[in-house]
Amino acid sequence: MAYKIGRSALAVVVALAGLTMMAVDASAQSRARCDAYARDYANRATNTGGNVAGGAVGGAIVGGVIGSVTGSWGRGAAIGSGVGAIAGAGKSSGDWNRNYRRAYNDCMRRGQAPRARGRYEPWTPAWHDYCSRKYRSFNPRTGYYTTYGGRKRFCR
Repeated sequence: MAYKIGRSALAVVVALAGLTMMAVDASAQSRARCDAYARDYANRATNTGGNVAGGAVGGAIVGGVIGSVTGSWGRGAAIGSGVGAIAGAGKSSGDWNRNYRRAYNDCMRRGQAPRARGRYEPWTPAWHDYCSRKYRSFNPRTGYYTTYGGRKRFCR
């Protein structure tokens, strides 16, 4: 009798350990999926080129004006352009980090990555069905379809 109780208790402990391992694994998958989603979101939502170019142009104008006072507006514009580009890159970095944190935290709260603007999340069965219906040239192994112009594009 004690032997059966001991085996039952051992079975319960093993089952609980297995459930804990599955929960930890699911949590790790959720973190990885949310990380991928947040990186993609931050890359799409951050205007890196616009910030750098805008900073360079603004810096060139301000540097040219300051340089014209001393008689070397070209040198002032060049220095201002460099400083402005660096400031624009710094702004982009801050914007990217803010967008990433917002998307990651939102994803972790929901427990899954949301669909972006009605689009399907890549590699899900719904995504495969959508892309197969929409594009006759869709290749489900690569995720790409061929446009009428002959270029390959990833199905979104």
